[in-house]
Order: sequence, then structure tokens, then C-alpha cells
Amino acid sequence: MPLTAEQVEARRHGLGGSDASAIVGVNPYRGPLDVWARFHLPTEHVESAPARWGNLLEPAVCEEYAHREGVKLRTVEASVRHPEHPWMLANPDRLVVGARRGLEAKTAGIRQAARWGEGDGSEPGDVPDEYRIQCHHYMAVFDYDEWDVAALIGGQDFRVYRLHRDLEMEEMLIEAEREFWERYVVTGRQPPADASPNAEEWAGRLYPRNTLPPVEATDERVAAALEYDRARAATDVAEEQKRAASARLRALIADSEGFRWGAKNKATWTNNKDGIAVDWESVAREIGAPEELVQKHTHVKPGPRVLRVAVKE
Repeated sequence: MPLTAEQVEARRHGLGGSDASAIVGVNPYRGPLDVWARFHLPTEHVESAPARWGNLLEPAVCEEYAHREGVKLRTVEASVRHPEHPWMLANPDRLVVGARRGLEAKTAGIRQAARWGEGDGSEPGDVPDEYRIQCHHYMAVFDYDEWDVAALIGGQDFRVYRLHRDLEMEEMLIEAEREFWERYVVTGRQPPADASPNAEEWAGRLYPRNTLPPVEATDERVAAALEYDRARAATDVAEEQKRAASARLRALIADSEGFRWGAKNKATWTNNKDGIAVDWESVAREIGAPEELVQKHTHVKPGPRVLRVAVKE
């Protein structure tokens, strides 16, 4: 459910369920630095296509869940705060009327289907870890013993998973969130860099220009440079293997569209739709626009910072 303006403001003063999964490192889309940035860096929310479709289809998923389970649902208009741990907030999709149970409505594309198990939610692999942690966070805030996940997978496969409260996991979550809140959010101290998808982008946002002379080559900095160099070398080998495999595959496909094998496997080499680009500078010059007018609308685009590491030893 899209957050209301009041809920967005409340989140500036606490950690939500998706924050919890990022903090403990099980969210493939967000990391600790993303959570920290929400509090300490100006951010512009851009709704991804999966998120948009998830919001649009949420009412339908909830309606189907209510029909199958024979229950009524209610929405929660304001963020709910844990009575003992005020940094823990909850903005659940729905609550089940007359029961101590909540509901998260999820949608997943066919490429994500393998992340969803065939069970009922009792096994760890049934529900992706980021959603499992989110539900346990909510159970802690609401003091509920059950939380359901209704998932529409591939547009047609509807599944319901029931998660049960785990006090040991809950204790771990509370401590992890407490430590993150006190160490990084309250103080403004930046969390360590990680491998989350946006980590490099946040580094670029924090340090857009090199304005200082070189720094001392401490052991930590040298170790990071060597680690980067080793990873780059391994990547180069993998890229070379990928290029060779790509060339062989293209030669085997030749002029055809591609081929399929098994029930769902395929390899294709097809043309994307042709695009059209206009060289407006050339147009302006050809119609005789004054040079000063062209220059007036010519702007310098700051060059991006490029990380370069040279190891000769």
C-alpha cells in the first residue's frame, strides 16, 4: 500500500519492515546505506515498475485473499510504533478483522517465481527472506503471533503463506535495529560500504568531486585497493569467457531468431525496435542559428568520478 504523507513523515523517525531486512543484510534490493541515506541525504523517490504494479494490484490481491480465507480486512491509516522500542514502525498492507493476524500483499514476475516455495510458509525457503523479516518486524510491533503473505506470481499463480512468530528471531531483529538506530541514524555516522545495488551511487552522491589532495595510504585503504584489483581481475576473466561464449552462440544462431529447448529455455538474437535521435546542434547550425545562440544553450556536464586502481607489484 502506498504510504500516506503522514506515514512518510513518520518514517523519518523510525525504521519500517523493509528497513529491517536491509539492515540485517537479506534484502537483495536495499542495504544499510540505503536506510541511512533516507535519514541523512536528500533523496528523490522514483517508483520502479515492479513497485508500481505491486501498488496497483495490491487491492486485487487483498480481495482474493479475503475471499479465499473467508475474512474481512481493514487498512491501517497511520504508522504504528512499538510500545517499548520507538524506533520500530509498522505500515502493514492490511489487518484481519477479528483476528490477531496481519497481511502483506505481494506480486512477483515470472522471473522471480523460483524465489517462492511451494509450502505454506512454515519453511524458511517458502517466502523470500526480505518479506519474511518484514513480517516478523510487524509481528513484533503489533504483538501478533501470525502474519500472512498473499502472493500473486506471474499474474495467475496465487499463493498464501502463513508465518508464525519467532521470539528468538524477534530478539535478534530488535537488537540489530537498536544498534543501527543508535550507531548510525542518531549520530549520522555512515554505515560501512556493502554490496547492495545502490552503494556506489550513494558514494558518488556523498563525494561528487575530488576537492582534496591525496590521503595517506593506510593499511585499510591499501587492503581495499588490493581487494578491488583482485575482484577486477576475476571479473576480466569472466568477461573474456562471456565474450567467447557470446561469439560462439551468435555464430550458431546465425540469421535465425534463435532456438528453444526443454519446457522453458530459449536463446534468441533479435533486433530491438529502431530508435530515432535528433542532432539538434546540427539542425541549429544548418538553419543558420547564430553561434552565440548555440553557445548560450550549450552547457558543461560535470565529468563523473572514475575509480582507477593500478597495482604493479
